[in-house]
Formats: sequence, structure tokens, C-alpha cells
Amino acid sequence: EILEIGKLDKQLHKENNYAIYNTVGQLIENGILNTKHQTIKTKLNAGVYVVKVSEDNRNYTTRVILNGK
Repeated sequence: EILEIGKLDKQLHKENNYAIYNTVGQLIENGILNTKHQTIKTKLNAGVYVVKVSEDNRNYTTRVILNGK
């Protein structure tokens, strides 16, 4: 799956840390987001996830629903 992080409605200006959590708050995956593409390649199963992107001292979050293939 490729997650579109542009759904944050916020233009990010550099590489930033991201974290993906499941619905019970467990960290599933984290890494560095290349803002040129604002996408994350991942192998998540179908479900609901929260994606948090950290830029400087601010955090941006969005809920993502994956339907599977």
C-alpha cells in the first residue's frame, strides 16, 4: 500500500519523522517521510490507522482507512 500523507492538509517543508499507530495505540511502523512525494510505502493489513507526522515541534495527525486488495 502507498499512503498519501498529503491528506494532512498541511504542506510540509523538509524530511520529517512519521509514525503509524493501530486503533489501540500500538506503534506499527515509523520512519522518515520524504516531503517531495508525501507518500509512505508500507505493507499494512486492511484496517484503520493513525498517521502522525512531526515537523519541528508540531505534530500533524490523520486517520487512514485501508480496505485491502
